[in-house]
Order: sequence, then structure tokens, then C-alpha cells
Amino acid sequence: MDKQTFRLTRQDLYNQVWSKPLRHLAKEYGLSDVGLSKLCRRHNIPLPPTGYWMKVSHGYRPPKLPLPPAERGKSEIIEIATRQPQTYDTEKYADVLKEFQAIKRDGLKIEFPQSAKDLHPLLKQTQKYFKTAKPENDSRLRPCRQGCVDIRVSPEAVDRALRIMHALIRLLESQGLSVWIQEEPYTGTYVKILGEDLKICLKEKVKRSEKVQTSPYDNKYEFRPLGLLFFETEDYYAPGLQHTWEDTPSSELEDKLLEISDGLIERALRRRIERMEREEADRKRNEDQERKEVEVERQKLERAQFDKLLKDATDWQTSQLLRSYIEAVRKSVSDGEPDSETSANLKNRLAWAERKADELDPVRNSDREH
Repeated sequence: MDKQTFRLTRQDLYNQVWSKPLRHLAKEYGLSDVGLSKLCRRHNIPLPPTGYWMKVSHGYRPPKLPLPPAERGKSEIIEIATRQPQTYDTEKYADVLKEFQAIKRDGLKIEFPQSAKDLHPLLKQTQKYFKTAKPENDSRLRPCRQGCVDIRVSPEAVDRALRIMHALIRLLESQGLSVWIQEEPYTGTYVKILGEDLKICLKEKVKRSEKVQTSPYDNKYEFRPLGLLFFETEDYYAPGLQHTWEDTPSSELEDKLLEISDGLIERALRRRIERMEREEADRKRNEDQERKEVEVERQKLERAQFDKLLKDATDWQTSQLLRSYIEAVRKSVSDGEPDSETSANLKNRLAWAERKADELDPVRNSDREH
């Protein structure tokens, strides 16, 4: 993908992040909202707090945090280098692009459950497991029982995590996509998009710190849940495409479900086309290998035919030499007038020699060979 670089001042970026939600602004720069928020923090640009845009949508004018001076040694000019969206050969991948365009992406609604009994059927077993499960060493619950959706959060975040995952599953299903729990051979929660299986998971961030060990058997670290959730796809690396969505100071994960859905669809499209390209490369490689093998066999056959040609030429030359020799012997005997017994024996030997010369002659034997 081609790169594009944007140049703007800290003041310009500050004005932009306070003029529209970060997730919308990030798309204009080809970034994720997480990537843009990190960029702002690096340049000491304050971001709207959680709930800011909700207040704005209801007609309020919450105060803006002022832009502080740039940190010493840092420029007032910011460069944002992004990659342009991937483009695909519309003729070569017409069928898969048609499937991609057919996925419903307009007029979608986010529906959160009204109560625990409204949870998606896939989450019923997970909810039941969470009621009796105990946190692991990292302070998070981690469903490992069959039939559980992959959610790894602290007990305090369970209800919120279930609500988010319910809304996401319903959203994906409303687009004609399927979500299921796989038990063998690799346990996990998957969504099938364009024939590709993407593994998904909802987690809570934790902070790790060293602790005083009272015994050699104590865990060296202690973990504190931060209440910040993030969603990720775990099993496919696609450069330039977002694979993690998380709570940020300016937006919560609940507001990013449409982004997550679009992101998963984009990743599935990339994965499908890359798989098709690998299959095409494998097919061409196999065809090349077959052509090489055919060529090797052709060369072997040609070499064998040439070797036979040389042997036939040598045999013919030898047969001609034998006939000349036989004729010379016959003439020598005729000039010397041998006795009848010697003449009979010589006649037999010469007749045998002529038969051998004929057997060796490939020209005379060509009709029999064919």
C-alpha cells in the first residue's frame, strides 16, 4: 500500500480532536482511534473525556481542556504517515468482491440486552460459568469450559463485557455473518466472514507490578484490573489493518461496535484474497513443476533415442565392415581353389557370418522392429 503523509500544527490537531469524535477523525488519517490518541498524548494534546460527545449531542457545551505548550525539544509541527487503503483487482477478484459488497453494512442498529435473560444464547453458558468461577493469577476470569465465549475480564467487568459481546454478536448476525464457539482442535470464539474464520476475544486490561514474596511459592507479580476493555482478533496478522479496539479517554468500546464489525470484514476480505493469491501461486508452482518434470522426461527420451541412433549407426557400420570382410574372404578362397572339405566348412562359416551381419544391420531389421 502507498504511504501518505499529513503535516499540521499541534494547534490544528487540537482543534480537530475537539471538533469531532476521535474515531471519526482517525479514519480521515487512515488511523485507528487508539493510534490517533497515542499520537496526541506524545505531543501533549489533551483529548475530550469520556461522555463529552454525548453531552454535545444533547445540546450542552462542556468546557474544553486548554492546549498546553509543547514539551521541550518537541516541534510544533506534526507529521502523520499513513498507509492508503488496500485496492484489489476488480476483475480478478470479482466474485469475492461481490460477496464483500453484499454484506449488509448500512442501516445497522446496536442493540444491548435489556436484562440478563435477554442475552444471546451463545452467552448463556458463559454467564453461568462466571457466577461460580474464580479469577486466575492475572485477576481475570477466563472461561475454559466448553460452550463459553472467550471473555477475559475481572468479576467487576462481567456484566459490561456480556452486554458488549451480546450487542456485537447480534450486530454481526444482522449482517448475515455467523459466530460460533469451537471446541476442537483449537478452543475459541470465531466469526465466519467471506469463508474465513476469525478468532475473536474480549479482554480487560490489567496492570502488573512486582510484589513482596512471603514465600518462594508466591507469585512474583500482582495484577490489578483497570476496568478498560478491549476487543481483538488473535490469529491473523494483516499489516495496515486494525486488529484491536479499546476503551480510550474519549470513547468507550460500546461506541465502536460498528467499527469492529467493519474492521473484521476488511480483515476477512484481505485474508480471503491473500489465500486466493497463495492458492494461485501454489497452482502456478505446481504447473511449473509439472512442466519441468515433463521436460526432464522429454530430454531423457530424446537422449535415449539419440543413444539408440548412435548404436544403430555403429551397428550398421560394423555390419557393412563384416560384409566387406566376408566378401574378401570368399574371393581369397576362390582364388586359392581349396579342397572340397575346406570349401564346405568355409562356406558354412561365411553363411553364419552373413547371418550375424544381417542381425546386426539395423536397416535390414527395421521392418521387424516396427
